Amino acid sequence: MSDPESNTQPQLSALQQKVKFARRVTLISFALLLIGLTGSVFSGNTSPKLLIPALLPLLIFLPGILKSQPSSLILLCFVSLLYFCVITVNVFESDRSIYDILALVSVVVLFVVAMFFSRWQKALNYQEDK
Repeated sequence: MSDPESNTQPQLSALQQKVKFARRVTLISFALLLIGLTGSVFSGNTSPKLLIPALLPLLIFLPGILKSQPSSLILLCFVSLLYFCVITVNVFESDRSIYDILALVSVVVLFVVAMFFSRWQKALNYQEDK
C-alpha cells in the first residue's frame, strides 16, 4: 500500500506552483490596470480630478494581494467587475486610447486570475493546516 503522506506531497507542490504563478500574474495584471487607468487620465481622455477616485478603490486591495488573502482577492474580483463595466464603455467611445484597451485586457485577466488565485490559496491553506 502507498503511504497517504507521500501522495499529498506532489499535490501540495503542484498547488504551490499554481498559487505562485497566479500570484505573479495577479500582481502584473493589477499593475497594468493601474497603468492603464493612469495612462487614460494623462492621455487627455479623462479628467485628472478622477485619478484618485479611480485608483483608490483598487489600492485598498494591494495589502491583501501582497499577503495572498483569499477574502481580499474575492472582493477584488467583485470590484474588478465594476471597473470592467466602466472600461468597456470607454473602449467603445470614439476617443478611446491604447490605455483603455490595456485597462480592459488587464481587468479581464485580473478577474479570472484573482478568482483562481483565491481558490488555490484557500486549498493550499487547507492542505497546510491538515
